[in-house]
Amino acid sequence: MHDSTPNRLRAEPVITSRGVRMPEFGEEIPVGGGKLEFVRDSSDRLLMSISGSGFRSLYQIAVSSEGQILGVVPPGGLRTAPPPPPPMTAWIQSDQQGMWGRSCPSCQSYFRTDHIMANTYCPYCSRVEDSINYITEAQKRYALAFLNAQLQAARGPDKVVIDLDNITDATPEWQYQEEQQQFHFKCTDSNCHTQTDILGEYGWCPRCGRTNGRQVIETQLKSNDDRFFRTDRDVTDRLQRGQEWELINNLAFSSFEALGKHLRSRLILFPATPARRQALRNLSFQRLVTSAKALKEWCDIDMFMGIDESGSQFLHLMLQRRHIVIHNAGRVDEDYLCHSGDSSTRLNQRIRIRSSEVKRMLPLVRKLCTNLLDGFESIN
Repeated sequence: MHDSTPNRLRAEPVITSRGVRMPEFGEEIPVGGGKLEFVRDSSDRLLMSISGSGFRSLYQIAVSSEGQILGVVPPGGLRTAPPPPPPMTAWIQSDQQGMWGRSCPSCQSYFRTDHIMANTYCPYCSRVEDSINYITEAQKRYALAFLNAQLQAARGPDKVVIDLDNITDATPEWQYQEEQQQFHFKCTDSNCHTQTDILGEYGWCPRCGRTNGRQVIETQLKSNDDRFFRTDRDVTDRLQRGQEWELINNLAFSSFEALGKHLRSRLILFPATPARRQALRNLSFQRLVTSAKALKEWCDIDMFMGIDESGSQFLHLMLQRRHIVIHNAGRVDEDYLCHSGDSSTRLNQRIRIRSSEVKRMLPLVRKLCTNLLDGFESIN
């Protein structure tokens, strides 16, 4: 059945019997709406008004008469003398969720956030730039249309009225959409609380640069703990239990590896020699002992703090079992025998992971992740 609902209405929250359904990944979220009016008063000053309910927030940018985007205007106005000729301003409306799309000037990745002033950290690559550099191409077109409407009103005898709810295909620059991403997070810093919408789960707060890693990994580790508890309690079939133990082991180390890669994106931005920076880029969290030794030596991050030699060897064994399950269907090969230290298996044997091993592994992986985050956050 064809859906004739306009795109600009599809992304609004839908009330269901279970509560509010937010837009799905990839859905367009309308921006703006209402009416813009540009008019000269009796003193020949150009005035502008925005009315309507199609937006939740606004911010102001300075635009030169030639159409160059100059910068974000703080709430108190321009704090420095503007370059000649004096700039005009354009108001950029938020989407219906009070957020603006941003495009990182370094990695060109798209995200949404309610932070639009001062410096902005990219939630993906962690690089920081002035927020004006994150303005999207669609927002630039909108700002230039805004500028042209002001110039038209300044030159003509009549006011200029733009009804944003009745835009035609001839004037697409007046209406655009942001796009719902996969994961929404709110910064946990008590002085921040910035909201961000990104692809994936791990990200950096655009305002303060804080990682959301602790929130994300805690959710993932708790899910693994709950899965282990339910399986151990409810599943009696031996084959099914074994499959669950393998899956939980895989998920636990995948979560750890993703966290490590996320934090590494910030570590490679710290001052370092080219060789050291390249070594950090190549650091693999699939090689647990090697990566732990490197981070301790290079950054004073001790992933094995509070984990004794027996525990670290056991983690290494379980990680090697993850590799053999994923890449060789659990069948022992020469590489596993060479690197795992597992003397209880033979070549071509199908390994089995027991519930007692998973029960021991889960808190150790949690400790690894906690140590990694604590060590990273201790770096000033």
